[in-house]
Order: sequence, then C-alpha cells, then structure tokens
Amino acid sequence: MPRLARFLLRRFAQAVPTVLLIVVVNFFVLRAAPGDIVDVLAGEAGVATAEYVENLRHSFGLDQP
Repeated sequence: MPRLARFLLRRFAQAVPTVLLIVVVNFFVLRAAPGDIVDVLAGEAGVATAEYVENLRHSFGLDQP
C-alpha cells in the first residue's frame, strides 16, 4: 500500500471517532444547559410577552412532545 494511502487511511480512522466524540459532547452540553432556544431568543429581544414566547415555541415545534 502506498505511503499516502496509508497516511490518509490512518488520518480518516482517527477523524471518525474524534468527530463522533465532539457530536456526543455537544449534544450533552446543550441538553445540560438550562432553558431552551426560546429563552435565549426572548432574552435577545428584550422584554418578551408570554404570547411572543408561546408563538416562538410553536414556530420551533417545542410545544410538541
């Protein structure tokens, strides 16, 4: 097997578990964070009414089980 192919295969074999680990850690960090995206968006908008927050939750589908 040529050196370049061996090098690329080894790098690919290292990259796959690294990417999977990053995805899993990112998932759990986002799940551990308090609130949801609506809380963040409502906070950026300033004073948010309950109706605005509910509309955001509905538009993102966060009101679904």
